[in-house]
Amino acid sequence: MIKNKLLTDEFIYYEKLENGLEVYIHPKKEHIDNYCALQVNFGGQDLEYNFNALNYSLPAGTAHFLEHVYFESDGQNLSDEFADKNADINAYTTREVTKYYFNSQENFVPLLKRFLEHFSKVNISEETIKKERNIIKKEILMYEDNLYNQVNDELLKQMYLDEKVWIDLAGTIDSVNKINSYVLKQAIEHFYRPNNMILIVTSNYDPELILDVIKASNFNQNKSISLIKPNLIFNLGTKTTHDIVKLNKNQKVSYAMLGIKIDLGLFDKVDESLKRLAIILFFEYHFSESSKNYEILDKEKLINYMYNTNVKITEHYAYFTVGSESNNPKKLIKRIKELLRKLEPIEEDIFLAHKHSRIGNFIGYFENVYKINYILSDLILKNINIYDYLAVISSIKSTDIEITKQTIKSQNILSVIYTDK
Repeated sequence: MIKNKLLTDEFIYYEKLENGLEVYIHPKKEHIDNYCALQVNFGGQDLEYNFNALNYSLPAGTAHFLEHVYFESDGQNLSDEFADKNADINAYTTREVTKYYFNSQENFVPLLKRFLEHFSKVNISEETIKKERNIIKKEILMYEDNLYNQVNDELLKQMYLDEKVWIDLAGTIDSVNKINSYVLKQAIEHFYRPNNMILIVTSNYDPELILDVIKASNFNQNKSISLIKPNLIFNLGTKTTHDIVKLNKNQKVSYAMLGIKIDLGLFDKVDESLKRLAIILFFEYHFSESSKNYEILDKEKLINYMYNTNVKITEHYAYFTVGSESNNPKKLIKRIKELLRKLEPIEEDIFLAHKHSRIGNFIGYFENVYKINYILSDLILKNINIYDYLAVISSIKSTDIEITKQTIKSQNILSVIYTDK
């Protein structure tokens, strides 16, 4: 194993097994909690791909559906098994990955063995598939009833023509009906392979012992064949209409959201860590709840407690959104556009405060086994060098984040309003 320093007194061990599985072990001897996460590089956007020189496609929602059913095999439910041993186990799906994780204070090693054994072979029954299909269809209907989700999805549909950017991770009623045992088997065989996963363990056990457990598991016997991840091609075109207003008198409130498509070409010569930090810190500085622009919008009573901002950065595209419930949604959008056109120069003392806060948060994550495991797996997913991350935050300058300002052009700004009047 390779030992690398994260902080002065924090280390992580890394080894890539013969079957391609990448293993990260982060020892936390002084903690009573143990946490393990298996991250599968298969998410909601993986709808078309190439495997062994052949092209394949999957119905929207397949990754999420598989996450729902994967804990059940041959009539046994892994969630029930772990609950009986006082351990929590769960999973979630994003556009990029599916993550399965568990934590426990007791019986961690036998639980780790059982966890890996389950992922070495799974047999999902038709009864389980049918049951989860009905549950997921109800989830989709509930998601569609949420006003924020409606506005957010409508905005992304305007910003990007490609459905891989905005289609519900759960899929649609139609696509979920197309997911069957054959589809799930195809997804498992093609994506649930050791060389398409990373395993991150944060525990109070000796790293060598944990690695021995992993190597001795049936999961380690799974030999990976060549997996060519899809070279996803996104249609990043924008619809011609940039500002949409939808009237629904049945709504109790109005919601407005503005989005900015970020030109990643501006950062072609910038390190991945610096690029992400520059974009995030720029919008955090100008539109977080501690920003001057937030104070202006709040003082003018254009926003309320539902104020929300989001930055999404992927390999292929990036965007920023800001929105809120509002009694005057049209004026809110107009005011945000005015503020964007007249962004004030960055004040160094405020910028330094944002940097120090981020540094403090990162160091603080190490005090929580769950949080640091999540953060490390997220950084690894984004191809960020976890060993230099703190140094990059410390070295970033206000001039670095100002690059993002160049993306604020009228053709990159879109808005959606759902109003009751």
